[in-house]
Amino acid sequence: MGISVTGSHGVLVAAKNKGHIQTVKPLIEKIQKTNFRISEELIEQVLDKVNES
Repeated sequence: MGISVTGSHGVLVAAKNKGHIQTVKPLIEKIQKTNFRISEELIEQVLDKVNES
């Protein structure tokens, strides 16, 4: 169908890259306070990608 799928952290990276948000880390921390599960390794990769490590 030609539809791309992007996860929630991918959306955050895209939002920062397009200037819609300034930082990703506080939003990831907020998401972590819910029952949303994500590995520390993936979080580190996302933060590295947006230069917030």
